Amino acid sequence: MHLSEFEQLLEIRACRPLNAGEQDKLHAWLHEHQEDRELWEEEEALSSVLDDLPESPVSSNFTSRVWQQIELDSRAPEPRAEFNIVRFLSGSWLRIPRMAWVCALILALGISAGQRRVHQQEQLAESMVPVLELAQVPSVEVLQDFDAINTLSEPMVSGDLELLLALEEK
Repeated sequence: MHLSEFEQLLEIRACRPLNAGEQDKLHAWLHEHQEDRELWEEEEALSSVLDDLPESPVSSNFTSRVWQQIELDSRAPEPRAEFNIVRFLSGSWLRIPRMAWVCALILALGISAGQRRVHQQEQLAESMVPVLELAQVPSVEVLQDFDAINTLSEPMVSGDLELLLALEEK
């Protein structure tokens, strides 16, 4: 006897009492496999308790009542549930539109962040313009002629005096 036959005997006993042939197979199995005796005794006790329960009577219109309830359930509108973001995101609607919305949201946030960064760079550049206008460095040509320009800016008092003296001597 295989283990599957023992399981079949357990299933048969759950439905009805064993007949004489099945009883013989069971005794042979339990004689060879003592470890299954406790399992069989539990199953036998449960089955005998269930056999002792009185059968509940089924009403004569049971089938018609079941069909009537099925029709009522199919006609009744489903109640609207509260909006729940978790239920919305894990809903049974298609995944493609949900992923499209997520991608669009990420794209919009990325564009917004990029525009903000560009705007900040523009503001920084505009704030540097007055500083650059004040700190203009003279060109190289002007710096090459610095000595000549510097001497021109000094008053030529000494040269004028010599000229005046020369004119007076004549």
